[in-house]
Amino acid sequence: MKTAARTLLCFLMPLLTLSCTEKNDVTDFEAIDFEVTGATVKSFNDGLLLTLDVPSTGADIVFTPVGDHAKSGFLYSFYFQGMDDYRYFSKESYSGDLPKVLFEEDGILVIASGTDPYVTEVEIPVNTSGKAREFEMSFGGAYTVTNVTINQSK
Repeated sequence: MKTAARTLLCFLMPLLTLSCTEKNDVTDFEAIDFEVTGATVKSFNDGLLLTLDVPSTGADIVFTPVGDHAKSGFLYSFYFQGMDDYRYFSKESYSGDLPKVLFEEDGILVIASGTDPYVTEVEIPVNTSGKAREFEMSFGGAYTVTNVTINQSK
């Protein structure tokens, strides 16, 4: 029995090693470049992660994708503390008459306002919670993405 297990392991080991070397490394991802207005932006991981700081008084933030990957700059997901789950969107969310409200809760608005390029507006109201708030957004999909964290002070 031990010999059979060793033989099987010898055949499976190269396959397991091969699957670990597939394209799943962060270097395989390409960032979507954005012009961002309405907040202070910090970029990390070659633009794969953006962090925005917003004052407690709120902000109107506009994300406009630019450059080679602008066509992938649609909002894919949105989340903030207190929500039950992420809200998901697609390119089709930007179709029809614009501007269009994609999400509205607790005074927070996410608006699709353009399709070429995909322009996304986020209106964050005054923070009356007494504590800092965090919002998460993802743009694009597959290997062309940018993740955004918005931090609002208390």
